[in-house]
Amino acid sequence: MRTEGIKINCLGASNTRIVVTDGRESARDVNYPVILGLLLRCTVRNYGVCGSCVALTGERTDSYLERLPAMDRDADVVILQGWGNDNHRDVPLGSPGDRCETSYRGALALCIERIRLLFPDAKLLVLSGLDRRLPPRVRPDGLTIDDFIGAFFETCRRCGAEPHDFFSDPLIRAADPSEMPDGVHMSETACRHYAEVTADLIKEL
Repeated sequence: MRTEGIKINCLGASNTRIVVTDGRESARDVNYPVILGLLLRCTVRNYGVCGSCVALTGERTDSYLERLPAMDRDADVVILQGWGNDNHRDVPLGSPGDRCETSYRGALALCIERIRLLFPDAKLLVLSGLDRRLPPRVRPDGLTIDDFIGAFFETCRRCGAEPHDFFSDPLIRAADPSEMPDGVHMSETACRHYAEVTADLIKEL
């Protein structure tokens, strides 16, 4: 694929929207979508919202599902980044094959389906997140981020959308404080590495 002049929509949460420098959320102009646009010489639109979930919740109205219809429809590539904040906000995990908008598995499956419906001519690229908060938060129901990470990969694959696993990518070191200062958000260095890998993935589409 020629990348000059294409249009890319990036859907995600804080790791799409921001970068963390010196332990603070800052430098929104160096997040991974901005760097990706520079690398590919194309238009990259950032639809990341800090704190947003994939699923619908009673607390907010900015879930991935709710934001999808507002994205520009002329995209050549749509990037879906996991995992969202569903674990942190105690969203139900759901069961395999779930189709419920208020469970994580169900909302993620519906999100992939609706991206394909709203952007029939676009390529879909699914990217993993990089949560490495230690110790992991244990929810009242006993679930942790690892359960949501597993559900993310299982659901995406069930929907025929193989995600790129940044945990196993040698260029990203999620356990390195210089890359993930708080274990959750990417530094500028990690954003650059993330964008470089993503640029190569798009070229291969």
